[in-house]
Amino acid sequence: MKKLPILLCILLLSACAPSEVPYDKLTARNGITYEINSQIPFTGVATVYYENGQLQNKGTFKNGEVTGLVEAYYENGQLEARATTKNGEAHGLVERYRWDGQEKFSPKCYQNGEEADISKCKSL
Repeated sequence: MKKLPILLCILLLSACAPSEVPYDKLTARNGITYEINSQIPFTGVATVYYENGQLQNKGTFKNGEVTGLVEAYYENGQLEARATTKNGEAHGLVERYRWDGQEKFSPKCYQNGEEADISKCKSL
């Protein structure tokens, strides 16, 4: 009986989670991304996987635009790059890594698609 509220919370949270869709099930029309055969701009997470099953790319969309976290991975599963986007443009910290997980370049900061001083990302 005590487990029932926990199970209900888990079920409710998973029902509210954004949908995850393979990138090849999306299409762009006039700069807005939709699921194929849909008239509603896509909101959710789009993914691509390598043939070995490892995640290759993952991006968050809201109302048909890339908005939120975008990540790219090497085939060995290591993170290659991570960026925050807003309205389809880089907005926040952009980090890049080598295949072994070590930082490849110093992180960069972007505001509305333009490179900005790194200290400005601390306030985003």
